[in-house]
Amino acid sequence: MNFKMNKQILIILSVMLLLGSAVLAALNLTAYWTENDSISLMIIEGEDAEFFVHVFTTIIPVEYSVKLYSGNNVVYTFEDRTVNGYDFWNYYTVTDSMYNGDGTYTLEVIADDNRGSIRSEVLTLIVEEVEEECSDADNDGICDEDEVPFTNVIANANPSSGVEPLNVAFTCNAQGGNTPLTYRWTFGDGGTSQSQNPSHTYINDGYYTATCTAYDSDNDFRSGQVSINVINGGVNQAPILEGVPDKSVNEDTTPVSNWVDLWQYASDNEDTDYELTFLIQSQSNSALISCNLISDRYVDCNTPALNGNGYSEVIVKVTDTDGAFDTDSFRVTVTSINDAPVIEDIGDQTARVGSVFRLDIDASDVDNNDLYFFDDTSLFVIDRLTGEIEFTPTTSNVGEHQIEICVRDLDDALPEFWEDTHEDCDTFELTVRSRIGGTDEDEEELRTEITRTRCVDDGDGNRFGTYTEITRTFEDDRFIREDVNERSCLLTDRGEGGFIVNVSGRENNEEEKQDLFIVFITALVFVVVMLLLIVLIHRLFTRKRA
Repeated sequence: MNFKMNKQILIILSVMLLLGSAVLAALNLTAYWTENDSISLMIIEGEDAEFFVHVFTTIIPVEYSVKLYSGNNVVYTFEDRTVNGYDFWNYYTVTDSMYNGDGTYTLEVIADDNRGSIRSEVLTLIVEEVEEECSDADNDGICDEDEVPFTNVIANANPSSGVEPLNVAFTCNAQGGNTPLTYRWTFGDGGTSQSQNPSHTYINDGYYTATCTAYDSDNDFRSGQVSINVINGGVNQAPILEGVPDKSVNEDTTPVSNWVDLWQYASDNEDTDYELTFLIQSQSNSALISCNLISDRYVDCNTPALNGNGYSEVIVKVTDTDGAFDTDSFRVTVTSINDAPVIEDIGDQTARVGSVFRLDIDASDVDNNDLYFFDDTSLFVIDRLTGEIEFTPTTSNVGEHQIEICVRDLDDALPEFWEDTHEDCDTFELTVRSRIGGTDEDEEELRTEITRTRCVDDGDGNRFGTYTEITRTFEDDRFIREDVNERSCLLTDRGEGGFIVNVSGRENNEEEKQDLFIVFITALVFVVVMLLLIVLIHRLFTRKRA
């Protein structure tokens, strides 16, 4: 009983061992085209194709091969070797040199562990033939199997010039093309022909262009032309001058040479361009821009007047050898270009602490645009529209300052948009000195002008009046400040008011000295009279007591 049970256990263990060995000896193989992650791929002849191979095994080594077949024939071998790795993978590329033109190819990948496990993958590669492009050497839109392109078509006329009515014999010779060839003529006056070498009669005078077009058997075509000049047999035809274009040039810019070629816009049935005579008949504004005739052919114009703009109407005339003529006109426009404004030289300046500094910046603009001033200093802010500077320096401003003042023209643009603006700038040195009454050196640099009005009765009934004293202080002939004071004065017999007294520095003029002398004499008389009155009163009191 025990022996039977042991035998059954042994059988079960053996089966389990075999199953475990099969699991442990696993072999896996994966292969696909990377372009579409598939086992089938279609390409055009000449293209390459990439594929991926992955081998996983629990037992090594593994025999491994990758081959490309056309039918049953191997056309290329990628791998045929022993792999000593448990996890092996690689990318391969099928190039156009590995296959032989279009067709269906198979790619076989085999992995063998030599223990009974064999894995294989088969990939299919379809190579399509490249379609040949249609041959169309003459671009007629038709594929030509045996294309023979036209190389030239030569059209001739005899005679090519003569008096009306003019009978002309035409010939047309085509070179190249697939025969048979056919021809079609158009004579320029509405007439046509299907003949290769037709004749045609022109009734009216004028210039005509006859065209011959040759067609071949596969509808390729090419044309040739010949010119005919039919001359009026009686009255001379006047030349024609028309279509002369208007021209324009920027302000202050010289136009290019040979600006207008009159030959391009003149024609005559009898005379050539060389036989025609040209003339500038008039110019409406030659002061703005003056034009001249060059070589009896070209119209050239000089540089426009400085900063000028506007236009001038130019009339040109053409005359043939028989005196017949025609005229045409064109307009020359001088376009206005914005010029930069000009700021006048400012010169170095001096300011005094505590005194008002004033300076007007002058600028001009030939285009009469509005001007906009600005500065680069923190000492003051210039008036943007007038260019006026006014500020009172402080002690912290003492020293020398380099200041740049610029002026821009607005040219109808807002100040925040400067694309169309121009500017000019000037730099000056501003020296700020200490307060008046400082050092002796400062005092010596100053000059004063004192203006006093005539003493005027203030209407209070006494002998005293008022006058105005205006003191203007200058430094190096530059005005610094002005002080105005009302002062008392003694009226004299010379009457009231009127004249002005100017005093430079501390010196008085002669008239002021005369006024002071009169005041002194008057005061002296007053004192003497008062003393006499006092003496008289004292004697009167003394007599009464006695």
